[in-house]
Amino acid sequence: MPSLPVNRIKKKNIMSYNGELCIVLECLVRTPPNNASYVQMELRSIKTGAKIPVRCGIGVSFDVFDNSIKQLEFSYEADGSYIFVDTDTNEEYYISATTLADSKEFLISGTSYACSSRRSRSPSTCPLPSRSKSSKPRPPSRATPPATSRRR
Repeated sequence: MPSLPVNRIKKKNIMSYNGELCIVLECLVRTPPNNASYVQMELRSIKTGAKIPVRCGIGVSFDVFDNSIKQLEFSYEADGSYIFVDTDTNEEYYISATTLADSKEFLISGTSYACSSRRSRSPSTCPLPSRSKSSKPRPPSRATPPATSRRR
């Protein structure tokens, strides 16, 4: 876990802030006239999902974690673990059901997911895609028959 100066932190980095893991949403170096430079960041807590505004001087450093994203294909579920396969190397990754939380019910075998890993080589999260390519067509809505007009 390397400690980086705040001016080298980029968007989408994962860092520790006040003992909590956060993802960097925005990081800007501000230099007002006749004042010292400072960094203005917006973080999102991974645990709670809350946005955290941060303003600090240039000399501050934070612990930044390895954050890599892999395209993995969901293969099958066995013994409370979900097995994902890297299609390039055919390497299998076992992800526990507790890690996947609520998204485990929506996994489709043979579908590719963007899984991120932190601190180790094995993936820690696999968020569902925002819109599925193989979405089922919506059933036709039952509209009331149009009223017939009678002439008298």
